[in-house]
Order: sequence, then structure tokens, then C-alpha cells
Amino acid sequence: MSGQPTVAVALSVKNGEQYLAEAIQSILAQEGVRLELRIYDNLSTDGSHAIARSFTGDDRVTVVRGPDDYDFCGSMNRAISDTGAEFFAPWSCDDVMLPGNLAQKAAAARRFDAAWAFGPMHVIGPDGALLFTQDAYLGAETCRIPVPTIFQRFIPENKLPASGPVLRTDVLRAAGGFDTRVPKCPDWKLWLELGLRYDAAWVAEPLFAYRWHDASGTTGAWANGGFARDMPPTLRHVFAAPDVPPELARHGDHAYLLLCADLARQMRERGCTRVGDTAYSSVTVIGDAVRRSPELAEAWTVYCAEAGMAGLHAPSGPADFVAAPQATREEVFATVAEMRRLHEHGLTRSLVLICAEGESDRLVPLIEDSLRDDGDLDLTLLVGPDLDRVLAPGMVFLAPHGSPAVGVAEAHGVPAITLGAPDPLARPRRLDRWELPLAAPAGGR
Repeated sequence: MSGQPTVAVALSVKNGEQYLAEAIQSILAQEGVRLELRIYDNLSTDGSHAIARSFTGDDRVTVVRGPDDYDFCGSMNRAISDTGAEFFAPWSCDDVMLPGNLAQKAAAARRFDAAWAFGPMHVIGPDGALLFTQDAYLGAETCRIPVPTIFQRFIPENKLPASGPVLRTDVLRAAGGFDTRVPKCPDWKLWLELGLRYDAAWVAEPLFAYRWHDASGTTGAWANGGFARDMPPTLRHVFAAPDVPPELARHGDHAYLLLCADLARQMRERGCTRVGDTAYSSVTVIGDAVRRSPELAEAWTVYCAEAGMAGLHAPSGPADFVAAPQATREEVFATVAEMRRLHEHGLTRSLVLICAEGESDRLVPLIEDSLRDDGDLDLTLLVGPDLDRVLAPGMVFLAPHGSPAVGVAEAHGVPAITLGAPDPLARPRRLDRWELPLAAPAGGR
């Protein structure tokens, strides 16, 4: 028994009563490891806490409630901080472990001296019926996967849900655990960072079941724009790390375009082609790649194609760009700088700024200031007309992220490129909110 690996499984739940008991039972049925199960109830208002407490007769189970809602990431980081186990397995309250999941993955990590181990998955529906089995995308045999194979294979999409791997706990602490600043892709961010720096073990047999259902966080993240908000800055952040090998770093811009194109495709397939309940759409996601690509030709081609597939009037070449910036220094400077960049890459046919009556005295000096350092730019200023009267096929609208004017443009069939989307990774992480784990387990174990 002493030779068996120790594994801490951390399960986060908030109002997950429907599948929680099945998830817990599947964990406690694991054999071949010395197991501890840490359940973190993030202030559920349904029966989740009572269900979790019903398992505390098993001395392997600990249930912690509150004191705040720390969400999935905070729960995982608390568990990483508290455990002295050799290995760590994050778990979602609606997924199911199959027999041998922990033992086989921990054994593979030991065998190959790897930092983490994972494999393919079954995907099940709400009733537990098998929908499909994921391809063994890293091979049909259990093996060692050297860096940077995983990093390369996990772009542009995350192939591994949070419940998939078993990881060495000390490696997780060193990596900073799960980043709650990007709550819709903290697992993907972590896999990319680990995939750059640590070899992994691939276990070819599917040993867990990921449940797909309408109430899942994944389903919600498509509908509310969470993936579009979190995944692009995550990839930029990962590629900006100083230890990214030069042979990979040079592909960062293309990888970013691939990510945005994949996000746009999946959003379009789910009907997210217009800005509405969320400030992101399939078109604005590609617009971000246009904004950030140093070589714009490929990104512009993809953008125009996406606009057409979204039912908007797609430009067939250089476009008339129109903007209606507020008379603030930040907004005017950002708009003019973007217009200049698009013009320098040959994508503009004309550049038009719209100004409301009575605003020209404030707007014109700001435009002049924005042109002073980088030279003149052929801009047309229209004073007075409503945006509705100016928008026409062949135009592209430039606007700040979240501006209601984007919806106006789309209603006229005009695609938009938005400026200044928030970067959730721009602020530091907070230990007091469990946004990263402690450097050593609590109690010094």
C-alpha cells in the first residue's frame, strides 16, 4: 500500500445537484491509489451541499463550503495549497471517472518521469448515454510526449477538459495553478504553459467521461461570449512569455489567426453572428485578428469571408472605413491609429469620421493632435448626419468594444472591427481571492 501514489481529487460545485452524486461515486470507486477527495461548495442554493455532506462518512472525503464563491479556479487553487498528495486531479461536478483513471495516469507519469498524464475521453449526454469517443489524437499507445508537442497540438482549440489530467502537485504550484482571470479557459491556459515546459505521459485508453449538456459551463461560454473574451488574450499572454522558443514564437501571429478563425466558426455554427447579449460575435472575433496581425492580407481575407457567412455585406477588397468616435482623446487616438494602420496595408478605399452637431469644436483638435506625430492622413469629417444615413454596403465600421453603434452597423449589413476589447490578464493575480495557490501546502506538509 505504501508504494501506491497519493492523489488529491478536487471537485468544485455550485448548484450541480443533478450529476454530483454520480461524479462523487465514480471518484470514490477508484482503486490502486491512496485517495483524498476535496469537495468545494461555492455557496450552492440547491441540494449540492447536502449531497456532498452525505459522503463525509468516508474518511477520504472533505467538504468545504464558502466563505465566498471562489468558482472553479479558486477551488482548485485552495486544494492545491492544502494537499500534501503527490498527484492532483481537478474534477467537474458533472463528469464521470471510469475505473483505473487515477491509477493508470499516475503510473504513467511515474513511468515516464512526466509532470502530468492524460488521454482521450468519452463524451456523454445529459442522460449518460455515449455520444462519441474522442480520437486518440496523440497515438494508440501509452507513451511519453516531449515538449513542445502538446503546446503545438492544443492550438487553436483545447482538446482536454479540466477533468482530463492527473498532474504532479509540485508542478502545479510552480506553474501558479489555475488562472481565475480567464474563467472560461483556465485549463487551456495551464495546458499550454505546461506544454511548453514539461513532458507529459499519454494514456491512450479513454478513462473518463465528459458530460455535454445545456447547463454546462462550456455551453454557456459560447452563448455569453466567454470564450471570445478569454481565449484570444490567453494565447497572446502565453506567446509573450520570455522562454517561448524562437522557433515557436515566430508562429505566434499565425496561431492567433487560427484561434480567432476557429472561435468565429464555432460561434457562427451556434448562431452568434451578431453583437447583442454579448459584445462579441463571429465577425468581431476575426476583426481582432485583423487589428493585431502584422501581415494583414490573410487576416483580411478571413475577415471578409466570415462577414459574408454571417450574412453581412462583405467587402470584396479595400473598403470604406467609417467611425463615429466620441470626442475623447483616447477614443480619437485609437480610431485614427487603426485607420492609419489599415491604410498603410492597402485595405482602405476611404476613411470617414462622423461627428455630431456641436461636437466638431472638440473633435477636430483631437484629430489634429492624433496626426501630429505620424503625419497627415486623408480623412473625411462629416458633421451632422446620423450613422444610419451614412452606412452602406462596402463599408466597415470601426467602434470601441461594447459600443451600441456596432449593432446599428450590423442592422445595416455593415461588419465592424472593434477597438479596445478588455484584457483580463492585464491585472495581477490576487492571493486573497485564491487566484493562485500558495507556494507550499498549508501546514508545511
